[in-house]
Amino acid sequence: MSPRNDPGRRPPSMKRSQGQLANAYAPGAFFTFEGGRGACMTRVNPYTHGHEIILQREHQKQVVARLHEALRSWLDRARVARGGIEPDSLCMDDVLLKDGQLELPPIDSLVFLRPETVTYVPSPLSFVCRHCKRFEHFKNIRELYKSKHRLNGECAAHDGRCHWRQLDVVFVSHSGEVEIPQPGQYTWSQSAEEVQRWRNTCEHCHGDRFCLDTSSSQIGKWYFYCAKAGCIGQRSHRHWHQYSYYLTDHYRDQAVSHVNECRMVPLSYRASMVHYAQMDRFIIVPESQQPLLNIINSSSPELMHEFLARRFRYPGEEYTKEEIQERLEQAGMSEEWKKYNTLLDTAENMKSDQDAAKVMLSMAQEKLDSFTQGDLPVLESRFELPNSVRFGVANRDAFTGRFDPFLLAVEHEALERGKLKVGSSGNKQTFVRFTAMDNDLSPKDPAKKAAQEQETRHLMGQMGIADIGLIREFDLCQFTYGYSRLASGPQAEVGSEIYPTKLRVFDRVQTENGSRRPIYTITQANEAIYVRLNPASVYAWLEQLDLVDLPTWTPGGIDLGGKILEVAQPFGRFFSLLNPGPASTYRYVYTLLHTYAHVLMKAVSENSGLDLSSLSEYIFPADFAFVVYRNGTTMDLGNLSALWRNENNSFLERLTDPKMNSCNSGQLCPGACPDCITIPETSCIASNHLLSRSTLIGGKAPDFDQTHASQRIPGFFEVLLDAVE
Repeated sequence: MSPRNDPGRRPPSMKRSQGQLANAYAPGAFFTFEGGRGACMTRVNPYTHGHEIILQREHQKQVVARLHEALRSWLDRARVARGGIEPDSLCMDDVLLKDGQLELPPIDSLVFLRPETVTYVPSPLSFVCRHCKRFEHFKNIRELYKSKHRLNGECAAHDGRCHWRQLDVVFVSHSGEVEIPQPGQYTWSQSAEEVQRWRNTCEHCHGDRFCLDTSSSQIGKWYFYCAKAGCIGQRSHRHWHQYSYYLTDHYRDQAVSHVNECRMVPLSYRASMVHYAQMDRFIIVPESQQPLLNIINSSSPELMHEFLARRFRYPGEEYTKEEIQERLEQAGMSEEWKKYNTLLDTAENMKSDQDAAKVMLSMAQEKLDSFTQGDLPVLESRFELPNSVRFGVANRDAFTGRFDPFLLAVEHEALERGKLKVGSSGNKQTFVRFTAMDNDLSPKDPAKKAAQEQETRHLMGQMGIADIGLIREFDLCQFTYGYSRLASGPQAEVGSEIYPTKLRVFDRVQTENGSRRPIYTITQANEAIYVRLNPASVYAWLEQLDLVDLPTWTPGGIDLGGKILEVAQPFGRFFSLLNPGPASTYRYVYTLLHTYAHVLMKAVSENSGLDLSSLSEYIFPADFAFVVYRNGTTMDLGNLSALWRNENNSFLERLTDPKMNSCNSGQLCPGACPDCITIPETSCIASNHLLSRSTLIGGKAPDFDQTHASQRIPGFFEVLLDAVE
């Protein structure tokens, strides 16, 4: 049946998991159905009614803040390619630019959708006969239905009709374009002043039928030749290289001198370089923790200063109620003080309704926080926060969201309040410490439970772990906002040149409120393993590394996390600032935690039945903590809790097993490679940067450390072992 202009006709739906649809099958990706037959390209589904995800306004603000940061970082990094000579239109989707400058999308121009709305169309619609090499191409599915008679006819090299196969190659450009193979090449016509397809007919007989020779094992050496019998064009080889329509139109009459930039790359549509979904994630902070949400979503540095000072125990004192009242009255804000007290009194009178009381207390806290905000706050901070930390807060854009240690400290605080600070016993706890297990996770025999917990404490001491346990529901929000081609980051290497990679966003969809730009959003609450290292053990290891900026620290005073923030260094979202330099404290702390997380993921994968690609990580450098969680939206079958029930301490012992921390590549391994601790980039929060087994077991210093270039550094486990001996 041919397609019709039927307004009731709905695009086909994708039968894949939400996580797959938001990543591997995000709009713009190519895929085949089971059995490798029927190549298709995913597309935005314009029918969105009923598929909007319910996301609280505060969480929507978090998505938008992360999105804006991602767009700015991408543009800044892409501009550097080619010496900054290319315009922003080659770095960023045209719809995000206004008068050549980045225009960030406001929150009301977006719609948050579940990925289940993604649909697909057959593509590429290019076919080659297996025997006579005859080539046929269709612009779209409608033309295929209308002109499918072109696929009929006798085969010139085989008895009967042609045996067609769908061509499995597409042409890809760093400008985000994808072209399906066909004869002719895009070129700029000076006479017509437009891009035209050149040589799409035989130059000898002017016929428009071609054959495609695919006998070479190198895709780049395939070529077209005339299909007409007896034509001299059958003996001439016409290269099938294609040029970008967009870039040809951009360079126009100068396109001839920009051949390398304009030439597209032929790739199998199965190659990862054809499509890279751009996504980000963050911990969902519940509305009950409104003060922390205020810090996250506020542009005022004062709230962050106050939080950091309290969190890491910097000296200072708080205002008394009398002092607050006096300051407000002096500022002519007596009514604001009355409103604050009214909210507190209302909360006190609503104790019987705990939810309503929490709302009132949250509103009161918001009112109190408002007195510390603004350029000239009524209540100035009395805490002695170091200038280096204040400078870091003022320049948080350089750190970017997923690597911002100040923001991560707030998120860790939210995790502590919502998950980690719970009872140590009971039936089924939100967070189960492996040293104080609940009834669901522990052996039924009390003696065995006590013995197991005692052994766990002993192993934790040997491994430098201060706290470890199971989070039953790790609340996370992941969102996909666009895609790129040829490279996952803002710069693509083509031949010997580095070109800007264009970030493209998804096509608009129609909603009840008009046209919106879709953000494919997933919320999940899966099992996770939480690990926090002992700060004293970490500091003892850092003292052995001869670091140029190791801060002085004494237990019992300011928390070590605060000292780490004083020397924090930004990496850049795409690690553009991760240049080799002197041995620095913050880089080594992050590398230790990141490497530890990968070793834990590897052990989880080997013992739980979960694939590495189904796991991911979250790192909190100022708290010396990380979380390894099951990344997916399918039903959580309790693999991690089952892992601890079945393996428990034998699982922990494997983390320090020499075999777990070795590499089959031997001396050829730079410290992290696919044979040891690197994982799929879609699972790694840092794209496999800042990893080195040397931080755990000792060995050659990481590449970013020029102080110890080609020298051996001690490992974290080695220092712990020496301390015990």
